[in-house]
Amino acid sequence: MTTTRIHWADLPGSVHQGVTARLGTPILAAETVSAGFNSEIAARLTTSSGTVFVKGMQLSHPRVWTQRREAEINHYVAGLAPALLWHLEVGGWCLVAFEHVEARHADYKVVGDLELMVETLSRLGHTSCPRSSFAGPSSDGPPTWTTRRCCRGSPEVACCTPT
Repeated sequence: MTTTRIHWADLPGSVHQGVTARLGTPILAAETVSAGFNSEIAARLTTSSGTVFVKGMQLSHPRVWTQRREAEINHYVAGLAPALLWHLEVGGWCLVAFEHVEARHADYKVVGDLELMVETLSRLGHTSCPRSSFAGPSSDGPPTWTTRRCCRGSPEVACCTPT
């Protein structure tokens, strides 16, 4: 299910104020990011201190749990994904901010991209699953997760399995 993207300027004033307070400096420019399908807002915010990537969903959105989960597990994928700077719930919105990374989508026609994807997926496959209390209690909520040991010969590696 794709989500309709809105622009930073269309968010409530309370969200702008909360984010500005969290950033600690005024926002000088906001650029909507068109790539991606899962967030109602995705923007590059530029301040005098630099640029951050912020994405989010309304707290009433049925998949808002995905934003919270992404914030919860971010430190487990350090070096594989941009670092989480903060998670904020304000003005009816759930927002996550990440370090801004200048990048492009993989292009399998470009020499080296396929190899980088294989390397990244291999590293991801050796990433431990977070020990979490995360669970969706209702049938219309997020999936629940159980932690099990993988059959990789390494007792330190755990995998998450949807239940």
